[in-house]
Amino acid sequence: MSKLNVLVKSISANYGPSTTLAPAADPASIDSYEAKGILVASWEDAQYSFNLVHSAFTERFGLVLYSKRANAEAGLAIAESVRLEKQAGPKKEADRLKKETDALEVARQKNQKTFRP
Repeated sequence: MSKLNVLVKSISANYGPSTTLAPAADPASIDSYEAKGILVASWEDAQYSFNLVHSAFTERFGLVLYSKRANAEAGLAIAESVRLEKQAGPKKEADRLKKETDALEVARQKNQKTFRP
């Protein structure tokens, strides 16, 4: 029995049958620069998701766990921050231009005092 089958059976003993079981990947078809793991199997319920991944670079496996509620909250927070950033964009640009203009005026005034034609 392969390591993969042992891992899937061990996790399934505690969390029930996997909701997804990915077919074994052909090593020749795996992108050697892919940094993320390859999904092997996943288990989930209403609150959590457990994903068994296989490293593209080594023979190691990893278990990625996340809370669906926290993930949804993070998604909403990201969307809100993008909205606020777009909303504040014109004001930030105006402030930047004013600061730049003020700095140029200060430099002009300073140069004007020392200018000798």
